[in-house]
Amino acid sequence: MLIQRGKQPGYGLWTIPGGRVEYGEKLVVACQREVFEETGIEVTIGDMVTIFEPVSEGFHYVIIDYLGTPVVSARLDPIAGDDAMDVRWVNRNDISDLDLTKGLIPIVTQAWKQFCLGMEANN
Repeated sequence: MLIQRGKQPGYGLWTIPGGRVEYGEKLVVACQREVFEETGIEVTIGDMVTIFEPVSEGFHYVIIDYLGTPVVSARLDPIAGDDAMDVRWVNRNDISDLDLTKGLIPIVTQAWKQFCLGMEANN
């Protein structure tokens, strides 16, 4: 699932949902909250995928990406909210057709590998 950013940095670009951690908030709780605020989808947060540190357009962030799985009993049709202009489920093979934030493809590739390894371990 990707969102189209409605604010800088990266206005109009497609990326994974995310945002700031509020004071005193646990990181996993912040991930769940941000995904819900931007997509309306409830998720369970899994393993960490990567940490990276983008610097662009006057912004400097430390970003920690996690695998997220939709809660089965919840709704699965995303609705753009918060600072997302649009949101959609994107087939992994079609992701490069979108105007993406810099460095997103390797993160999605790593997340997919981790997801597949987790599925194999559970079978």
